[in-house]
Amino acid sequence: MRTQDARETSMRKLLKLRFAGGLALLALIAPGVSAWAGTLSGVIKTADGKPLDGVTVSAKRNDSTITTTVFTDEQGAYVFPALSATFSEGTYAMWAQAIGYETARAGVIIEKSKPAAQNFTMKPLADFSRQLSSAEWMAALPEATPADARMKMAFRNNCSGCHQPSFVLQNKFDEAGWKKIIDLMEGVGIYGDPPDPKEPPYGLLRHFKDELAAYLAKVRGPNSTLSLTIPARPRGEASRVVITEYDITSNSDLKNYVTSDGSDWMEGTPSAYEARGPHDAEIAPDGGVWIADSQANPERTVSRLDPETGAVKQFKLDGARGLGKRSHGIVIDQKGVAWFNADGWLGKIDTRTQKLEQFDPPKGMARVGGTLDVDNNGIVWI
Repeated sequence: MRTQDARETSMRKLLKLRFAGGLALLALIAPGVSAWAGTLSGVIKTADGKPLDGVTVSAKRNDSTITTTVFTDEQGAYVFPALSATFSEGTYAMWAQAIGYETARAGVIIEKSKPAAQNFTMKPLADFSRQLSSAEWMAALPEATPADARMKMAFRNNCSGCHQPSFVLQNKFDEAGWKKIIDLMEGVGIYGDPPDPKEPPYGLLRHFKDELAAYLAKVRGPNSTLSLTIPARPRGEASRVVITEYDITSNSDLKNYVTSDGSDWMEGTPSAYEARGPHDAEIAPDGGVWIADSQANPERTVSRLDPETGAVKQFKLDGARGLGKRSHGIVIDQKGVAWFNADGWLGKIDTRTQKLEQFDPPKGMARVGGTLDVDNNGIVWI
């Protein structure tokens, strides 16, 4: 997951993150805040009765698209805050996760004004490799020799731009298998489009193909092993964050949610083809979250998420083949106007009136790039 800059909204700081199939907002809750009068609590222990700290505990009402996650303290205890918008009465699916342990699951019914409790026992997991994030995978790649260090950098620069390294490295192939994957990837388009035989291959990837396939077979071949490390879990103040996640469809059918969305770490990093999440998100002055989506969808260029309800409203600029233009990079200026790259055009939407416009690049400029910004005078820089 990639973090963006935090922005002050009302009385709460929200830290935005991108992940497959959804959007997450972190609310930093200070110790002693009354919101910690929880509606759901419990204790998590190992099979031999030891408390587990820093475990993520998630709860999602069965008819909702909103997931709330908290962490256990040093005694293995957790408590959910009474956040009315995301945590009300109903039947909830719950799951607890920690790297190196199997995902523990339960169902619980929360009734109005009645605290509920759910304890978990976590079982150790022999192979926890699919639970690791890209940071742990990259740290495990060998770089002691100049040759290994060179190929580790070649892998990072060529194979981690549009998807996470964890998606690649959670798999094992022999040298021939890795070479076939590189053969495919050197022709994939900038937005993940299928290879086009009319287009030249990606030169840098082709240059490193043979060396990279041999290196990947050495570190992630059928019989190879890496020294994988379980990262430290959050403790103390770090374990007091509350994470709210919003399901966002990877296409403009707002009822078609993906099954593998990254919520169960044991399943590994999901494929971007099936579960691509929001590319960029910005919070407007009214608290609405505006989302750029780098995929071409029939009815969506950008969308607005209501963080109180989880409802999503979509906006479309007509693009090729009856699809909406893709969006990439979104910023909101001082007047609440959102600017974004719309397939090379400049897109604009007033977040108050929700009026959508587009502007052609000036003569001599090929296209709007993926990154743009607005200065203190309201001038858009591309």
